[in-house]
Amino acid sequence: MIRMKPWIVPGIPFVLSLSLSLATVGSHPYWQDSGLYLTAVRELGVLYPPGFGLYLVLCKAWTLALFFVDFTVAVHLFSSICAAAAAGTMAIAVRDLLRSRGKFFRVLDQDPESLADAVAVLCGVILACGYTFWAAAIYAKGYALYYLVLSLLIWRMIRADETGAAKDFTIVAALIGLAWQCHPSATLTGAALVAFVAVNARALGPKGVAGRVLVAAACALGPSLLVLPALMARDPWLRMGHPEGLGEFLTYVSGRRFINIAGVFGLDGSRLASFSRYLWEEMLGVGWLLVVAGLVVLARSNRKLLLGILLWVVPYAGVTILYKIEGQHDCWFVASWLPLSLAAGVGACRLAQTAGPRGRAVVAVAGLAAAGWAIAANFSDVSQRQYVLAEQFGRTILGNVDPDAVLVLSGDDPNALVGYLQRVKGERPDVALVTASYLNGRSSAGRAWYDEALLRRHPFLKPPDYDEASRRFPRAEVSEVAVAAFINANADSGRPLFTDRPVPPPMIRPDRVLVPAGALWKLMPASAATTVDTGYWKFPVEPEQVRPRRVRGQFISYSPQGLVVKPQAYERRLISLLLRARLSLATIRFERREYEAAIGLLRSVSALSEEPNPQLIHLLGSAHYALGQFESAEPLLRSAAETASRPEWRATDLIYLGRIALKRRNEAEAQRLFQQALSVPGLSDAHRAELQRQLRSP
Repeated sequence: MIRMKPWIVPGIPFVLSLSLSLATVGSHPYWQDSGLYLTAVRELGVLYPPGFGLYLVLCKAWTLALFFVDFTVAVHLFSSICAAAAAGTMAIAVRDLLRSRGKFFRVLDQDPESLADAVAVLCGVILACGYTFWAAAIYAKGYALYYLVLSLLIWRMIRADETGAAKDFTIVAALIGLAWQCHPSATLTGAALVAFVAVNARALGPKGVAGRVLVAAACALGPSLLVLPALMARDPWLRMGHPEGLGEFLTYVSGRRFINIAGVFGLDGSRLASFSRYLWEEMLGVGWLLVVAGLVVLARSNRKLLLGILLWVVPYAGVTILYKIEGQHDCWFVASWLPLSLAAGVGACRLAQTAGPRGRAVVAVAGLAAAGWAIAANFSDVSQRQYVLAEQFGRTILGNVDPDAVLVLSGDDPNALVGYLQRVKGERPDVALVTASYLNGRSSAGRAWYDEALLRRHPFLKPPDYDEASRRFPRAEVSEVAVAAFINANADSGRPLFTDRPVPPPMIRPDRVLVPAGALWKLMPASAATTVDTGYWKFPVEPEQVRPRRVRGQFISYSPQGLVVKPQAYERRLISLLLRARLSLATIRFERREYEAAIGLLRSVSALSEEPNPQLIHLLGSAHYALGQFESAEPLLRSAAETASRPEWRATDLIYLGRIALKRRNEAEAQRLFQQALSVPGLSDAHRAELQRQLRSP
């Protein structure tokens, strides 16, 4: 049997993956930190722990080499070339596995010759067409590079097991370290790697094992130790940490602060269910069939390798499910599933051998079916060719603020996408951006490094008195106190001040008030609070125009029971932002007694919302009541009274229900509702007195 030329095995998956990327890559940022990565590469900034120094340096060099290409496209193409190389490398790994004569990876008694080449191409094609793998190949983040390093690691483990050469084990050690450098979740492959070392420990000897542990450690920490201090010394605009001293630096590059957050680990049904759903979307029918067949074959022919695959997949996927705070767990799953390509190769080879002389044709048909199915199922949802929704999220926030404004932002998407628009695209350089989560760094990092940098860049800002704010509001959230202190200190800076997260009115100084301004809130003198410019509600897109794609992200919230996660399409974040702005406008219309206009806005918000909104129901019921539409108002007010998140809303709802009862001449029911309104827990004495005054009025 004639074997393929060696370059064809990696070449076909490489070309296919790169072709898919070129057909779907776009020139705009994506969600979930994409804007942060683009900004960091542009300015050589410091990303969040562990810093991802290797990615930054390699991607920056790539963009410099592609200076003639749009910067954002160039960064995306770096992911594309890494993903294509990963698909090609995995194909080589499958081929070498099927021909291996090593003690750990040998699965066949005889060399399948050219059949191994065909099967290897098939497995590389399946990997290249996977939904998440393909998506990671066309936007700015480090997962594609990570997949490449893991694929190289798997391949070189197969080679080292067969050759037993010291240099091959050294390469494996280096790749283990580089995998961790690319992403700290590589730690979750530890059980499989320990098993591999254990199998080869006698051949390596104690000194050989110890020496390669040092190689792995050097490759894991070396890029960070060399790159991050140099980046920090430049004082870049994007700096997501400021470790001082070796101890703090090692803590930073290890990423420990993310696993120390309370409630980040726990079993959630939606994440558990996502394992099988995402695995199906990654492999579809052909891949699933081949993986199952391969695992069955390995259970009979090489249980050591089967155990090794399970030691990689199970801990990695299990921790991914339990680590609830990770919003891109689909990308973690892909890393955990990479060894399943080996199982798919074993299954495909056995099925092809069963088919006899038609085996190669069976493999070719399977490859065409897998690629055609995946492209048909995934292309429209993956493509970013004209995808601008994430960028429009940023423009919805940044576009309408006043000239020379100060803009305080909370959350990953606002900071990432607004920062990208300003720092990469050059939009609105007049606006001073403030990252709320880094304010008052002394409370968490021991030093107010961010405040110092902020005041250095914007001398017109004034340092907040965080200690005084903490004393005044000891029960408030730390982040809320920090934002309130910053707002109060800079109310007189002479610059318009906006925030995307309002703080409770009692925390704002008495001569100022936060009023809705589109998707934001603007700090205004208390005397001018009723003057609102509706121009703030002019957005690049309306929520009705946004089409959600597949559910791949998640929404995180905190409740008394702990951290709560909910699956979410990324586009829902833009819809929610626009609906929040529309609800604010409806509130203004209501307060101006423009009840018909308010009802129209509220109805449109309700139609697009995924969950009932207590404020919306309260306003809608109150607006119908104000218009005398009691039949429409009553069910809304009853619902609002049951779900109200603020005591004054609930009390008002009950008062309105009581008055409806009076109009129906049900005196007893009315008095019961009035007494219930005055007895609402948490109602302030001032509000209760106002309600009593209203009840005494005719």
